[in-house]
Amino acid sequence: MNMKKVTSLIILGLFVIISAMTVSASVTIDTPSASTSYTNAATAIVMNTTMDHINTLWVVFYRSDDAGTTWTVASNITNQTDNQTLFNATISVANFSTDGNWTLNATAWNGTDLGTDQTTSVSNVLNIDSVAPTSTVQFTDNDLTNLTANLKADYGSEVLVNCTPTDATAGINIYKSYISIKYPGVSSYSDNLSLTANTTSQVTATVLDSQTRGDLGEYSIKCFVEDNAGNTVSTILNFTTQTVVVGAGSAAGSTGTAAIEGWENPVGTIMIGSGTVSEGGRLTTEGISRLMKTNAVIKLDISGENHRIEVKAATDDKVVLTISSEPFDVTINAGETEEVDVNGDGIADLEVTYHKLFAKTSADLTFKQISVPVEAEAMDDESVDETTTEEDTEDYASSNGGLTVTLAVIVIILIIGYALIKGKKK
Repeated sequence: MNMKKVTSLIILGLFVIISAMTVSASVTIDTPSASTSYTNAATAIVMNTTMDHINTLWVVFYRSDDAGTTWTVASNITNQTDNQTLFNATISVANFSTDGNWTLNATAWNGTDLGTDQTTSVSNVLNIDSVAPTSTVQFTDNDLTNLTANLKADYGSEVLVNCTPTDATAGINIYKSYISIKYPGVSSYSDNLSLTANTTSQVTATVLDSQTRGDLGEYSIKCFVEDNAGNTVSTILNFTTQTVVVGAGSAAGSTGTAAIEGWENPVGTIMIGSGTVSEGGRLTTEGISRLMKTNAVIKLDISGENHRIEVKAATDDKVVLTISSEPFDVTINAGETEEVDVNGDGIADLEVTYHKLFAKTSADLTFKQISVPVEAEAMDDESVDETTTEEDTEDYASSNGGLTVTLAVIVIILIIGYALIKGKKK
């Protein structure tokens, strides 16, 4: 082998060694994700990077709030082990002063000269969002235009709920946003309604007629919205169901409550929930009507006495009422009226009519007073007392007059007798 070939081999070897030492490495930002990422500025951001070259000496992590026009060093991680290819940095919250888009950069170095030994760098955009989204909820069903004004819907009608969410930074997470419902007398939201639309700007659902047919009273609609940063908001809207409004749903083809087969308005329009005590006030002969659930109580003033009436049980066929202060039960068949002696004096004081079991949950009852009020009896007693007093006065006057005549006769006799005796003495 001549010297020329030896020299060529030496030069080639040196070139390979130098090339191996200076070959460019690629950098991959594993987390946050390579595309737009979302997080909350209240939490430090951990950046994990992977190098494909073992000669990386250190990785410098930068951040920029103007898409890379200006950069600020957030962390500088040196090579700690032989052949290190993974470099991780925790970038503190202090690096992100406001919500918005921040560009993160990882730059790898395989030499000591930061000016010339840079091998490669990679950037991605991180979206910082620490502010909760907003939402508004309203009813938008054209068939229920009156509902948006007074927040009342006919029993057994459909309600279209529209929730409009907005978020300035991260955007709405449609996979976690929903609308749920809470029924009258229930303490929690029981289910999520089937959504008819779910986008970043609109979440809608329909409360079906079968759902508003379950009870009369206050319903609560909750629209839950979450943004892509994990911030959430819940917006509540309450509405009440009512018996069908006069004239509503009466036309042919109506979808209101009157269109429900077998529909019949209840006599009572005020509901007393289970375990609730309602003050009914002074009962009159005109009466009052209530829709009462099982264990509902109404307190009534009957002829000046306070009594409690509780629904012990109610079915389609009959209702069982417990009346106190001295408790006793009264059973009334559906469609019938019973007269009740509430105080045990042998006189019926109360008339109760059980119309029906409304909506499978509430006894439709009417209460009327049928005895003479205590005040009227008291007035009659006073009248009798006054009449008796006048008669006694007349008798007293008559007896006094007879006594006066008798005394006058005696006095005259005594005077005549005295005169006769005096004349004899002369």
